[in-house]
Amino acid sequence: MSSNSDISQFVVSDLSSCPTSSIFLAIEQAGVGIAYWDLQKQIVYFSSSLGTLFGYRESKPFLYEDFLAQIHPHDRLELYKLIEQVKRTSTPGQVEYRIMTLQEQQLRSCFNPCLIEGQLTHLIEIVFNLSNFQPKPKVDEVPDLISLRAAISTITSALVYRYPLAFIYTTVSEFLTCILQADCVHIYQYEVTQQIWRNIYDYRQRPDLPSAIGVEFANQNNCISNALRQAQPLQFNSQDFQGTDPEPEFIAQFFGLWMVLPIQINNHFWGSLLIIRCDTATLWTEQEFNQAIILGDYISLAIAAQS
Repeated sequence: MSSNSDISQFVVSDLSSCPTSSIFLAIEQAGVGIAYWDLQKQIVYFSSSLGTLFGYRESKPFLYEDFLAQIHPHDRLELYKLIEQVKRTSTPGQVEYRIMTLQEQQLRSCFNPCLIEGQLTHLIEIVFNLSNFQPKPKVDEVPDLISLRAAISTITSALVYRYPLAFIYTTVSEFLTCILQADCVHIYQYEVTQQIWRNIYDYRQRPDLPSAIGVEFANQNNCISNALRQAQPLQFNSQDFQGTDPEPEFIAQFFGLWMVLPIQINNHFWGSLLIIRCDTATLWTEQEFNQAIILGDYISLAIAAQS
């Protein structure tokens, strides 16, 4: 066991050569970098996005010290100490740091220790490029940005450790209703053979709203089917879509602002995520809309990983 070895001398390799599950590559599709630390072999496996960020090429030798050399001098020791702390205590940790590129970028690394029979064997590092969210957030935007970072960190950890889908649905929904000040979140699966929509999950902030679990309706010319069939994310007033309500009294309780996020699994339409803010027609801001799309992608990733 080499958990006490100098990490600066660990060899860097490509994540595709590491015997890990496909979930790591799926997570990377959402723009998140992954590193798999094999403490026994003293190898750090970088995902392609992370390797590109730090100039890693398989054709030339690359040690972790080469990676550390690109960290801002004021942050380098903090990153190194954090990794050693996670190795020593076997407890998760995270740190923010800057890399010295033409345009300085801010990153956050979250380290999750993995033990087999009580022995620390490897670390899973999840890397977020915080510069992608908002290079220079305004003062009133900072709390929302922090919430989004926290959401992504929490949900990605749940994906890595394959938490039950119900847990991930609830976690994503909690963040969505918080960030968007929404009243409820529904997940509808489309049954192709039967041509029906079925609600498989609902999350309600308001106890007076009815449960939608198990609700089914035919994929016909009705307002909710027309809304859920959207190929791209869309926000709109629920009454903008024409068609006969399949359950008029039920649907009427959810009138207001709707956001539909399509769920694609392996390039096939699976269903839709429906976010509802009742009794209002005021659209969400572009920033809120984009944040919802980012979080909605994690539902697709979770379903794909466990299908």
